[in-house]
Amino acid sequence: MAILVYNRKGRPVTLLNPKEKNDKFASEMRNDIRLTNNAEVKGYGLTAVQKAYRAGYRECFKDTAKAYYSKYKSQYSRKRKK
Repeated sequence: MAILVYNRKGRPVTLLNPKEKNDKFASEMRNDIRLTNNAEVKGYGLTAVQKAYRAGYRECFKDTAKAYYSKYKSQYSRKRKK
């Protein structure tokens, strides 16, 4: 869940958790637009560097999930019927 905090100047800033940030990056890449953390359009078109950063973040997110599930494989695997 996103958190609203205030910076030193008293302006509100929205902080996203990793899942929300991943979803935001997916939406930005899918629609080729830049969004704020409040889902407002910031600008159109992503540069190659911005696309690479978002793709890398999303890939890291997937790798972390795969590592977690491989560690706890027995807990999350389906049990077979005999």
